[in-house]
Order: sequence, then structure tokens, then C-alpha cells
Amino acid sequence: MYTNKMDSSSDDAIAAATIILALMTKKPKKKRLWTRRWLARRQNLSVHSRLLRELGMEDPNTKRVWTRLNTEQYQHLLQLVTPLIEKEDTNMREAVTADERLCVTLRYLATGETRASLACQTTSKETYSAQELPDRGNERNGRDNQRQCREQPQGGLERLRAIARGHTNAAKEIRDTFKEYFNQEGKVPFQEQMALMH
Repeated sequence: MYTNKMDSSSDDAIAAATIILALMTKKPKKKRLWTRRWLARRQNLSVHSRLLRELGMEDPNTKRVWTRLNTEQYQHLLQLVTPLIEKEDTNMREAVTADERLCVTLRYLATGETRASLACQTTSKETYSAQELPDRGNERNGRDNQRQCREQPQGGLERLRAIARGHTNAAKEIRDTFKEYFNQEGKVPFQEQMALMH
């Protein structure tokens, strides 16, 4: 009986020594970056922060080519959708502005650029293009804007909001619908002139 206790305690000692050895020789995990350095500089590097702000101040016509809206139309649309698409800053990072979200969404709808291309332009790991439209709007003003958008022909933003619950094919279908509209009955006079200039 005494030998069993001895065997048991020596087994425990061997197990403890093995665990200690394993912990001492364990390689430390390679630390992952919380965010890539170039993504952290979004405020200074993105197309929106550098190019579009300067174009808005110095050359509104070129900005109109990029967004496909003149300044008044763009500001009106931004005012309508801001309560729906704006995000709040967190302790970890600043939220992407509603202005930048709208620019990216318009670019996506107008050109059909890939999400990877849009991510590089906005210096964002994820893109917040047409597939990530409104998840907010609980305020009274937001509900009023949602109602106004739903009353628009063909469902307005309500149809776009379904994309967040759908998948990529639904987004492509919506993009194609907008592309057809803006190239046919929704075409504005300056569009053709701008397209011919480039």
C-alpha cells in the first residue's frame, strides 16, 4: 500500500514536471495587429478624404463625374440617408462618415466596381457599399426619411435595404437596375457630355 502512494506521488510529480516543461518551451503566439497601419490612416489616405474633398472645393464638375450627382442633388440625398447609414464612433476606432458611405455606395451603383477595388479606394478592410445599407434610423427623423424613401418609385431605399438580408446576386440585380435607369429615362443632360469628355 505504501508503494502505491509512492507511485501515485511520483506520477503526479512527473506530470507536473511535464506540464512545466511544456509551458517553458511553448513558443509565444505571434501577435496579430488589431488593424493594419495603412487602414489606420484612412482619414488621410482614402480617395474620399483626399480627392473628393478637394474636388468639392476646387472642381465640382469633376466631383459630379465621380458621384454622378451635382452638389445640390448630392447634399439632398446625403441629408435624406444620413440618419439611416451613419454609425457611431467606438473606443477602438472612428466610424466611417455617412458622406463617405454614400460616396462609396454611389460609386458602386454607378460603376459596378469590385468590393476589393472599393476597399482600396476607401482604405477600409471591409467595404460599406450598397450591400451594407441602413441598420439604423430609430430616431423620429430617421423614420420620416425611411418613409419618404419608401414612397419613391420602385420602392426607393427599401429595395436596396433588402440587399443587406440577401446576397451578392441581389446586389448585382439592384446595381443593374440603377445602371439601366440612369442610362435611359433617368439620364441627366450633363451625363452624356461628361462621358464624352473622358
